[in-house]
Amino acid sequence: MRLLKGATVWLAILAIFTVISFLVDPKSYKFTFDPSTFGILLILSLITFPIQASFEELFFRGYLMQGIGVLTKKPIIPLLVTSIIFGMVHVSNGSNMTLSGFPVIEATIMGLMLGIITLGENSIETATGIHIINNLYVALIVSSEGSILGNVPSVLTAPSDPYSSILWTTIFAIIALIVIFWGKKDKLLDIFRFEDAKNEKDIEDIQY
Repeated sequence: MRLLKGATVWLAILAIFTVISFLVDPKSYKFTFDPSTFGILLILSLITFPIQASFEELFFRGYLMQGIGVLTKKPIIPLLVTSIIFGMVHVSNGSNMTLSGFPVIEATIMGLMLGIITLGENSIETATGIHIINNLYVALIVSSEGSILGNVPSVLTAPSDPYSSILWTTIFAIIALIVIFWGKKDKLLDIFRFEDAKNEKDIEDIQY
């Protein structure tokens, strides 16, 4: 259910933005759907991206974040470290060395969001759902010109704008966090408390 929740929330955010953006400036999108090759892209995407995204979440938000958290006892440290590393491994997503920094920043923002969700829920399922649907969406529905995927026969192709991409990724991440943690502010705040403060809060909860 959490996997489905993450996928649904992120898909809704991306879809709403795409519809609004298309209505505002339809000329910025190209209809690139090719029925003769889309089926192959669909099959490959449904096989590849769930495995790839699940592995990344298991490694970064599962194994690595948990390991660093055991050593530091402060959730904010593994959150920042794993997000930065997650961003750095996406340096090859840029079409050239000049633009390679933008995917790193964008992936780091995504890593922060996924890490916060993982820490707040104490599980990786919601984050995994978001990661899977994000990769499927940019491959099948709206791809970007000059992306690492190349000229794939997605339904639509949008021009690459690294500056606005970072801005919108940040906005989407904030919206996703608000939706997922709606009415669960304490779980979100616990991420940024030191271990001693969290233990004191737990003791207070037991006493009351």
